[in-house]
Amino acid sequence: MEPATPQNALSEFLRQYREDNGLTVQDLAQRCQIPMAKVIGLEYGDRPMDEDLEALARGLDMTLSTVRRASLGEPVPGSRAELASKADRPATLGEAIQDLTPSQIEKTKDFIQFLRWSDRRPSQD
Repeated sequence: MEPATPQNALSEFLRQYREDNGLTVQDLAQRCQIPMAKVIGLEYGDRPMDEDLEALARGLDMTLSTVRRASLGEPVPGSRAELASKADRPATLGEAIQDLTPSQIEKTKDFIQFLRWSDRRPSQD
């Protein structure tokens, strides 16, 4: 499968959502209250209108910003792409810093100390 781009990101997202949730095109259209032909068009790469994204957000019970991110090819919380991107992250601090220069490690230590210090300060709320 080719990587998601703004041209095909929404179509990939919709297909994946349907597969993950066992929905047909008709089910998705009914859930989003849009014509089935519109869902098919979006899955084949038609450019969505703002009202399409709003209907998808309501029907998928997602925020509009989440659906917009999906349409741009950005990982969506809970999606396979988002979980895969988390899997690529280092599991430990040691793994995270192993490729850093000594200067970068010192800056990281300073930042961690700053975070600890800011957590101990009384809230200014």
